[in-house]
Amino acid sequence: MSQTQPQELVAGANAPLPNDNISIRILSHNAIDCAAYRLTSSGKVRGDGDMIFYGQTRSDDGSVSFRGHDSDGFFDINLPAQANEIEKIALAFSSNQTLSQLGDVDIQVLQGSQVLITCQLSSAGRDEKAIILAECYRRQGNWKFRFIAQGFNGGLKPLSEHFGVEIADEAPEQNQSQSQAINTQKPNRSTQSNGNQNTAQSNPPPIPASPSVNLSKITLTKNQSSINLTKRDDFGKIAVNLT
Repeated sequence: MSQTQPQELVAGANAPLPNDNISIRILSHNAIDCAAYRLTSSGKVRGDGDMIFYGQTRSDDGSVSFRGHDSDGFFDINLPAQANEIEKIALAFSSNQTLSQLGDVDIQVLQGSQVLITCQLSSAGRDEKAIILAECYRRQGNWKFRFIAQGFNGGLKPLSEHFGVEIADEAPEQNQSQSQAINTQKPNRSTQSNGNQNTAQSNPPPIPASPSVNLSKITLTKNQSSINLTKRDDFGKIAVNLT
């Protein structure tokens, strides 16, 4: 029995998703940094555990994870396991090159080995360095997929801030005690397959009850007292996407 042809979406279009485990594959001709953000009805993350990227490859509950590498990556998403307050899962990428320099980016939505949906992000005339590619979202009790293709000038920093992630422009003081320590150093591709992720954690003092969620700051420096977005490429050079 032949498989059903995948549905091809243009920017702005949507399609239904099965209430099941799915994978979203992102293919590019050049290296990009992919990220997923689990969002509430406010369009913001609840905390650091809702951001999944090269340095934190699993959500806090394990229902969203990233695998692969920087030109062929997969986000594995367990849709039925998403918390009730999660309304959307946004998928994005950033690069130190503009989209027109990177070339077209392809997206596939899979259920097992079957491709359900395909999208192609055209690079023609695009000068952004960060793109919101697509989102999985709830609609009347069901999950749907929307191809967005919305660009940002400025890279990962404004993209993450758009989703409520607090970015520290300066390295936090060495004595910082109120943020959870998470090591987001990107591993070399040669060692990424062993599945070991170095996560340094501190024991912050109890925080008084508050009606709002205080996010741990994410910093673009190498300081390990909070999440940092610095990564190393395969040749050991430091590649920091600040613009």
